[in-house]
Amino acid sequence: MPHPSGRRAAWRFSCLAVAAACLLAACGTGSPSPGATNAANTSPSATPQAVPALVGVTIMHAGSLRGALYSLNGQLIGSAPLGSAGDFGQAATGSNGIYLLHSGNLSRVNRDGSVQQLETGLPKGLIGPVIAPDGTQWMYAVVEWNAPGTTATTSIYIDGKGQFHHRIAVFERDASAGGGYLPIVWIAQGIMLGTVPLGPTLIGPYPGERDGRGSVVVMDPGTGSLSRPVTPPSCRYGDVALSGPADLACFETNTDGTIIGSILIMPPAAPAIRIAVPPGDGAGQLHFTPDGKQFIFTVAHWHSGGTAQSTLDAYAVSSIGGTPRLLARDVNVTDTLTNGTALAQLLPESQGPIVALDLATGATTTIVPGGASADPAGAVGVVCQ
Repeated sequence: MPHPSGRRAAWRFSCLAVAAACLLAACGTGSPSPGATNAANTSPSATPQAVPALVGVTIMHAGSLRGALYSLNGQLIGSAPLGSAGDFGQAATGSNGIYLLHSGNLSRVNRDGSVQQLETGLPKGLIGPVIAPDGTQWMYAVVEWNAPGTTATTSIYIDGKGQFHHRIAVFERDASAGGGYLPIVWIAQGIMLGTVPLGPTLIGPYPGERDGRGSVVVMDPGTGSLSRPVTPPSCRYGDVALSGPADLACFETNTDGTIIGSILIMPPAAPAIRIAVPPGDGAGQLHFTPDGKQFIFTVAHWHSGGTAQSTLDAYAVSSIGGTPRLLARDVNVTDTLTNGTALAQLLPESQGPIVALDLATGATTTIVPGGASADPAGAVGVVCQ
């Protein structure tokens, strides 16, 4: 829903809270890095070993931003620069680390804490990166508008596996049909693309104070071909969540697209389910739990006077329907883990601690403390579990 003052909410669009959460958090069991071997997994009878979960965060210190990996018990695994004031980069999590895009360079902080340079000299104005499920490839988009601002051209790049600056597809779309394409997540079936929320004038829309997800399609990473829309027109705004390879959920709006009234769950072979969203001024951060049995979302309440800061309520609800259950207040949920917790940040955003939120009790356990000389700027997502 649009902010009363016409500004983006700090809880989603803060210049410090870079990068969307990794929507497919659960990596399951581990696999070797590209080029590595694992003798224990060569036998058909070998039992795959679970990979400990790590979390990706951004840390602000003395005006500079860093992307970092932490264990769930708060141990710093490794970090790398992500820009300074006025020139912050973007971050995303994959199965093998946190990816950092800044000043045309893409690097990765690996699970062992080492930093690996992946690419240099990338085009300006990138949207992304979005990481392949196995971590061996990554994609990003460049959106350009024509002079009248009526048509957007989206160039899609897929790199990795020895390819660099590899443009796989170019799409033109009128502003009336959505404009530029927004990379959302890379799943087994392909790359989900939504709609870039900012037009050429950099004004709105403000869909639940989250990215525009209208006309979500799936792109084949091998051919660049697009599927038909996988979300209905009623899901023009809001977040998209996935459960495993098939179940899809999104926020529904009213007919004029200004109010998020319900969550629509779309199982692949069953009737759709609608769940009413508790009253509020916006909703976002929709995430299935890795087992697909419930999902988490956040409802925002603007402070009086239309200030940018919000009060955020985190809710949980069964994926087969029911009444949402209030989990915690003043918390922004970013991702979910297999151990029954969610990755979240307590308010005030960009200063509050990064925590593990217990989905049964609402209790929190600190991963990265807040209010210190090195303050957490944002929770990015789960790296692997």
